[in-house]
Amino acid sequence: MAVDWIRIRDILGAEHTYTTGPRGNAIDIRVSERKITVTYLRNGTPAQRVFLKSNIVYYEYSSEHLRKKYERQV
Repeated sequence: MAVDWIRIRDILGAEHTYTTGPRGNAIDIRVSERKITVTYLRNGTPAQRVFLKSNIVYYEYSSEHLRKKYERQV
């Protein structure tokens, strides 16, 4: 699932925040069953950072899918 922004805390206690869009620091953010993949530019070259969910304490995110699903309930 593609997401708009994500905040991740890993098992070492480091926090990582990524956002897509015009002012964001990521090109694409994908959440799957076992991992979170963030695509971003590193010195103008596309690169990916993969977080295994088994090494994450928690994560939170927002997406268009969640907004559409819950907008009627708010």
